[in-house]
Amino acid sequence: MLRRFSHLSAVFIFLFTWIFEYGYSIDFPTYKPSEQYKCGAFLRGRVDDRALSLYYGGIRQFVDWLSLPFPHRELLSNDALRGDLNEWRDSLENRTLQWVSWQQWWLSVAVGVLILSILFPICYILYRCCVCCCDDGGKKTSTDTEYDGCKRNFLNIVIAVLVVINVFAAASLLVTSQYAEYGLEELPNRLNQCVDDLNLYKRETDLKVRKLLIDDFNLASESLMQQISHAGHSVIDRVKKVTGAHAIDIFLNITQGANDVRHVLLEVAQQARELNEAAGQFAVEFGRLRKTAENEIAQCTHTEPDSLKTMCLQAQRLLDNISSIKFEISEQFLMGDNAKALTRIAEASVSSLLVQSNQQFIVLENELQRDINQRSYAAQNMLKTIGDDLFQTAESVSTYIRQLNFDPLYQAIAVYNGDKYFPVKDYIHYSWYISLAVTGLVCLASLSFLFGLFFGICGRRPTYYNDDCCVRSTGASFYSCGIWMLLCLFTVLSVLTVVLMLIFANVTHMVCNPLDDPLARPDVMSFVERYIEMAKHQDNWNQSELGQILDSRSPVELIRACQRNETFYQMFDLDKKYHLADLNKFDQDAIKQLDDYLEKILGELPIEKPLGAFVSEKELEELHSLSDINITQLSADGLAKIKRTIDSLDLMSKVNEFTTEADSIGGGKPQAVSSIIEQIQEIDVRIAQPLRSRLEILYKNLTVLDTRLHELQVPVSSLIGKLEHAQALLSQDVRSHVEQAAKDILRQLIGTFESYVGHAKFQIESDVSSCGPISDIARNSRTAVCGHTIDPINGAWMSLLISLLVSFPIVCMATALRRLYNKMHSFPKYVVHEPNSIDHQMSSFVTDIYDARIKPGYPNYSYMDDYHRTYR
Repeated sequence: MLRRFSHLSAVFIFLFTWIFEYGYSIDFPTYKPSEQYKCGAFLRGRVDDRALSLYYGGIRQFVDWLSLPFPHRELLSNDALRGDLNEWRDSLENRTLQWVSWQQWWLSVAVGVLILSILFPICYILYRCCVCCCDDGGKKTSTDTEYDGCKRNFLNIVIAVLVVINVFAAASLLVTSQYAEYGLEELPNRLNQCVDDLNLYKRETDLKVRKLLIDDFNLASESLMQQISHAGHSVIDRVKKVTGAHAIDIFLNITQGANDVRHVLLEVAQQARELNEAAGQFAVEFGRLRKTAENEIAQCTHTEPDSLKTMCLQAQRLLDNISSIKFEISEQFLMGDNAKALTRIAEASVSSLLVQSNQQFIVLENELQRDINQRSYAAQNMLKTIGDDLFQTAESVSTYIRQLNFDPLYQAIAVYNGDKYFPVKDYIHYSWYISLAVTGLVCLASLSFLFGLFFGICGRRPTYYNDDCCVRSTGASFYSCGIWMLLCLFTVLSVLTVVLMLIFANVTHMVCNPLDDPLARPDVMSFVERYIEMAKHQDNWNQSELGQILDSRSPVELIRACQRNETFYQMFDLDKKYHLADLNKFDQDAIKQLDDYLEKILGELPIEKPLGAFVSEKELEELHSLSDINITQLSADGLAKIKRTIDSLDLMSKVNEFTTEADSIGGGKPQAVSSIIEQIQEIDVRIAQPLRSRLEILYKNLTVLDTRLHELQVPVSSLIGKLEHAQALLSQDVRSHVEQAAKDILRQLIGTFESYVGHAKFQIESDVSSCGPISDIARNSRTAVCGHTIDPINGAWMSLLISLLVSFPIVCMATALRRLYNKMHSFPKYVVHEPNSIDHQMSSFVTDIYDARIKPGYPNYSYMDDYHRTYR
């Protein structure tokens, strides 16, 4: 008996039947964009500096602490917002206290910095003048007093911390100023790319709408009409499957498949015979090689050194391994009883027996299809009507989308680029030189204090002889240089710091921080809504339908909806107008008529009389004669053996493995071993490789043949029983079965249209007019303006502010340390008698009178002190 269906086949048939009965899906092509968004291109491949990110984040937090909500309604009138300069002047003059109150903390910081930067140099110069005037001109002491050492150590520790902070501020100023200049230069290009992306998003949305409403509907309409054109065949095929008459088709397929498999089996048998001959040739050739190699290996084991005898023995094992390759593909493995079974199926002429039986179903199918075709014109016209309505909707939506105009954004960026009367970009280029000069001066002053600190801590005490530069007095000189540089720069740096701080701190507060979290800034959102309200009062806004659509939602509602991943179609509630999220409501009359036409197409089918006996008793007897036919699959062990033979015929892999082991021994190869390897390589190229290729082809053919044999394993007795059952059913009542099958096909046709409805709903609610690209463009624009331009500028003025604040105590401490660094002797280790003259020719010790004597004949003689110098 033929084998029954496996459980897997039964499950597959069940799933196929379920899908056929209850659903039909169309594979709509996905939209492929022609261009890529470029707004964030400057971020690709960039490694973020975490230290600078933390620094910028701290500055933004500092700005938040000192900033107050913007009282725009109390400060600015609508005319001022429209750009009336007189209104701005009037606001500044009449609402000065309100402006000051809004900026009170920033103005306090600015005034404090300016006052301190102006008064400190004046007070310091007066102090130095008083010190010079009060000096009696007497001799300055060069020995530490009792607590000078403690003072020096304490001041060194404190000034070291301040100097390190100042150096880092100078380095930060250098880095952030360069980032700011680069960000300012690249800002127009980056913003232009973001505006280009807005236009690209507009074009993509237009194309997606047209694809969804025109192209995808045409695809669904074509699929629906194609199913209608084959509905007769689908109904009859469904009747066959339900009643069991599809066994006729299975028998016909078995007959055709048996003939094909029989021819394949004969071809494979011929290939196997040729391969057996080639395998015999391989055995003969390799036998000759082994016979000639045995004497050479025996001589090698007797004459070669012990280190090479091992290689000869390995060559012997290689020959034994290859000589074990023997195979023969038997015809019994290929043919078995399958050849006789296939021959019996072919001689049974099942196709000629059942063609006449299947003819009644073909006639009924043609009658049904002819009647369906006559009724399908109304459904086709209704599909065309729905398609025309969708086309008009697509044109309407496209018109609204094209009304979106981003040219004002290009014009604003063009103003930034400047013109011949106001070349902003040239000014930015010139500001790079100014920032570089300011940064250089600040860094130079910071380095002066750093070097002064280094010499003051690491240097030795100064001496009267000036014979060394690594002394503390050198640090005092660096301190003096840094002090006077800062006194000259205090006012300029403070003014520059205050101007940058007041401008860009407010830009950060009013622009950058709200862009990070708009809903956390109700003052800015109300300011934006006020602008929108002003725009609504314009004539062209109220007259345009697009303006009315945009007027339906506030900015806060749009932001919250975008955070919920809603599309703009959902945000503006456009489904009330277009009904694209539920096309069943789009054109209810047309869609209802389409359903009625589809029901009429398959509702009244011309079934007048039942089918006659489509399988005779003689035909059933001849089919019963096939019940004892047993078709088996090929032996799995035989297929695995062929696969192992293919692997074993890879002689070069064996030779390469042997060569690797031989090279690890060293000392070269004996002549016998080299000769054996060359002969094996020659046999591999001439015989083994072609044999492997032919075996691989045979293995693939056998795998395909095994699959085809498995397909022929069908339960003949069960199929014959189904034929008898189908004949009994259809000879009594064919109309009810055809009507039920027609209902199933009708559900399939309706499911085709419903699949397009579901596809449209999914696209409208997730992809078309998605908020995601706009969010990315806004985020990348914010990064270009704030993260790469405003934040570096904030870092620059904050670095200047930190440098100024630490410079005041640094100047005070450096002034005190200058006097301490110039002390030559510590307290109270020894008494020093200082010379009266400055030529340093008299010894500093009263006992050293040798240096005071005249030393003729030694013009280059100088005093060399060998006493221990203190470093305190």
